Amino acid sequence: MNDSTRRNRNGPIAAVLMGVLLFSSAHAQQRPPALERAQIGFAATVQDREIVQLLQQNGVSGRAAFAWSMGLSGSHRTNEDLSAPEFLAQARAKSIEFLEAALKANAVRLGKFQEKHGGDEVTQSESLQQEARSLLNIRRQIEGALKTARAGDPLFFAMEVEGTREKLERLRTNGAVRAFSRADAGDRKSAMARVRTIKPAAYRGEYRDPAVMTISPTDLYDRVLKSTAATAPSQTEGVRK
Repeated sequence: MNDSTRRNRNGPIAAVLMGVLLFSSAHAQQRPPALERAQIGFAATVQDREIVQLLQQNGVSGRAAFAWSMGLSGSHRTNEDLSAPEFLAQARAKSIEFLEAALKANAVRLGKFQEKHGGDEVTQSESLQQEARSLLNIRRQIEGALKTARAGDPLFFAMEVEGTREKLERLRTNGAVRAFSRADAGDRKSAMARVRTIKPAAYRGEYRDPAVMTISPTDLYDRVLKSTAATAPSQTEGVRK
């Protein structure tokens, strides 16, 4: 076998190898950049439209929204590819849905408390007074948070967002972002732990309604009766599927 024969046989092989290398190079260049996640916190709860604008301007997607109102905290998470307005609308709707269910559950507990204990019994028992105050305090929280959510008032104090590293770094420098933390998409437990660290200090205390906490033992049971009777359709109607 002479040199000419070897060259002729190696020619097709070299051409195939060159084609594979070119294809691999082109494929690598076309591969989209990897997406990462981060949690961002604000100085306080923010209007939905401001969050929408922030996400749109920085080209990132919302994956979780963290809410606070009247001492109650909650979150909504999605893996759907939604636009910023769609995601915030969904997060608020789910918050309303959750609070409506919580209000109904509280009404049931108040009703059972009323059925089990009489006014005189409650007046004479500090532990029952404490239980009644706790139920009424929670009811006040839920009613206040539900009013905020339904009215479209500021509800979300933090977000988990997804985007390229470049876009997340740009978002980090935005003046509206007061806290920034990298997030692992598959670790929800750590995500909840991190969001507690970026929650504004004013939102970390326990809520206590002064009117509930200072009402006299004599009037306390009457408040339970009124709260039970006040569970009307207008308080439990809201977002419907």
